[in-house]
Amino acid sequence: MMAHLMRKCSQCGTTDTRQSWASVDDATKQGAFDHPWTCPSCAWPEFELAETEDEPAKQEPAKA
Repeated sequence: MMAHLMRKCSQCGTTDTRQSWASVDDATKQGAFDHPWTCPSCAWPEFELAETEDEPAKQEPAKA
């Protein structure tokens, strides 16, 4: 399995699996640092990108 980058809360250490990137360049191009973010567990606004072996987030098309 390939490692992916995901946001990791700098307060509680929770990994946010809602979105992932293949590289820091991809994260930057997709605006990971441009928009406010809050941890889904503790609502802390600061994060770091961390490598994870978790399954990357899948963005499926909306079902009608």
